[in-house]
Amino acid sequence: MQLLSFTLAACVVTLLTSAPTLRAVAIPLDGVWLELAEDKDTSGKYGFLDEWTWTSTEHVELCLTDLYVPGDVFELYDNGTLLGVTAPFNPLFSGAFAMTPDEAIIDEAFSHACWLLEPGYHAISIRTVSRPALFASDGSYAGLRAESKSVPEGTPGVVAMGMALAGMARL
Repeated sequence: MQLLSFTLAACVVTLLTSAPTLRAVAIPLDGVWLELAEDKDTSGKYGFLDEWTWTSTEHVELCLTDLYVPGDVFELYDNGTLLGVTAPFNPLFSGAFAMTPDEAIIDEAFSHACWLLEPGYHAISIRTVSRPALFASDGSYAGLRAESKSVPEGTPGVVAMGMALAGMARL
């Protein structure tokens, strides 16, 4: 029984120490797109290894879009809590291409979403849920944008609901 306990404890320690550590990167709140590419972690798997952070006294609109070739779908986390998932990929648009995040965010072929975040500290991480079969062995590419927004007192819930509905309509 002691051997089993020791073996289980060793497995847990291995799992905890082999998880990639995210690099903290400050993100500007100026509405400029960051173009992101997945990196390989120590196990050779692709993933976004950065965590984008900021502290703001204003609301911040955060947008995430698939980039270049459609098909990637992402989960977005804030301080470890899932905020949401970008829209699912529609295979009818498999021939599309977007050179910039500005092109991708308005093209219904690309998975994207925007969130309105409350003032305060935020640590954003991204996980790829799926990628196109043709590029499954390569990393994903994404555009990430954060912009401070003035929101009239008492309206964040209404604005957030409107943004969520716009996201469902695929911008």
